[in-house]
Amino acid sequence: KMACARSSHELHGHGSEHGVDMAAVGAIVVNTNDACFYTFRTNSTCVVSSHRVPVFNLATSRDGWAEQNPMALLEAVRQCVDRTVTAGQVMGIPVATVGIANHPGSVVAWNRRTGAALCNLILWSDHRTATMVERYSWSYGKYRFQTTCGLPFSTCFAAFTIKWLIDNDVCVSEAYKNGNCYFGTVDTWLLWNLTGGLKSNIHIYFNACLLNV
Repeated sequence: KMACARSSHELHGHGSEHGVDMAAVGAIVVNTNDACFYTFRTNSTCVVSSHRVPVFNLATSRDGWAEQNPMALLEAVRQCVDRTVTAGQVMGIPVATVGIANHPGSVVAWNRRTGAALCNLILWSDHRTATMVERYSWSYGKYRFQTTCGLPFSTCFAAFTIKWLIDNDVCVSEAYKNGNCYFGTVDTWLLWNLTGGLKSNIHIYFNACLLNV
C-alpha cells in the first residue's frame, strides 16, 4: 500500500535550491470496487494526498453478468479529484500530470456526439460472451487469430464484449450503424469525459484482443 507522512515544510519543497521538485503527479486508480485519486511529489513515491469513493456493481438476475453504472463511476472519480485538488494544486503544489490505472478488460460504449453512455460498463469478469467465445473457438480454433489480434479467444477480453453489444444492445447497435458510437475501456471513457480527447495506453489494449501487441 502507498502511505507516507510528510511535514508541511517538506511538502512545500523548502530547501530545494532550484525548485525542480515543486510539482505533484496525480494517479486515478479505478478498481472493480472503488475509485481513488492519489497525488505524489515528483521526486518521491510518498502520497501527498488521496481520496477514495466506493463503486458498486449493479444488481442483475442474469447469471455471469457483471455491470456498473459508467456515470456513477465518472462521478466517483470526479469526487476523488475534487476532494484532493484545489485550483490545480495539492497543498500549494501544482499538479503537473495525471495518469490512470484501471481494469483493462472492462468495456463501455457512448455516443460520440452527445457523450452519453449507451450502455452499462461491462466488467472484465462478465461471462455473457461465453457461448460466443466457445462457438468461435470451435469454428476457428482458440489460437487461430492470435497472430492478428494478439490473444487467444476469451471472455476476459474486450473484442467479444464489443461484438456482443453490437449484436444485442439496441442503443449501441443503432449508434454503431449511424457512425455515432465510441467503444472504450475505463481509461478511454474517463479521458473522453475529463478532457474531451480520444486517448488510451497501448498496454491497456494488449488486453482487448484487438491489436497484435
